[in-house]
Amino acid sequence: MGALCVKSMAGDDAADWKGAGGHHMPAVFVNHGGGPMPILGKQPGIAKFFQSYPATLPTTPSAILIVTAHWETERQLKVSGAKSHKLYFDYGGFPKESYEYEYPAPGSPGLANRVISLLSAKGLKCTADLSRGWDHGVFVPLMLMFPGASVPVVSLSLYGSQDATEHMEAGDSLRSFVGSMVSFVGSMVICSSSSCGCIT
Repeated sequence: MGALCVKSMAGDDAADWKGAGGHHMPAVFVNHGGGPMPILGKQPGIAKFFQSYPATLPTTPSAILIVTAHWETERQLKVSGAKSHKLYFDYGGFPKESYEYEYPAPGSPGLANRVISLLSAKGLKCTADLSRGWDHGVFVPLMLMFPGASVPVVSLSLYGSQDATEHMEAGDSLRSFVGSMVSFVGSMVICSSSSCGCIT
């Protein structure tokens, strides 16, 4: 996504994530690669993009809202709503070290509640999940983008139906974050082979 102050997102005060001084965060879609391969050095192009991305931002985001393609829920969306989340190693067949990663970034119950409120205002059901770990669609890019793990993170699921209209409605309901200090990241894999480049 310079050592800069990162605002706490633990509360419910929307002022915590409003843009200040003309700064606001862009939205970005990333190809997170195949499993943990970017972290393991097997997809250097993708890893290089992640590592260089923060330098393109106007400042450090106050929080990250990341939509992960590895979390599908059926009738309603869910957000990670705890103060902290463990990692969910939802891949197989990789070296032992790739199942021992840690990414102790804080969660943000306040941001999660704001997402729920905005979706609910449009008649879209969304609840907080306090127990699911952050899957590799979350921690792989963020370990490389923000290795210090100091920026609060909230992950958001997709509808299991994969219906485009439903997702457009959900995205539209979150438009009030445009111009804010919350960094929106959409994360999925475009190609899992070790020769994949980065597509954004």
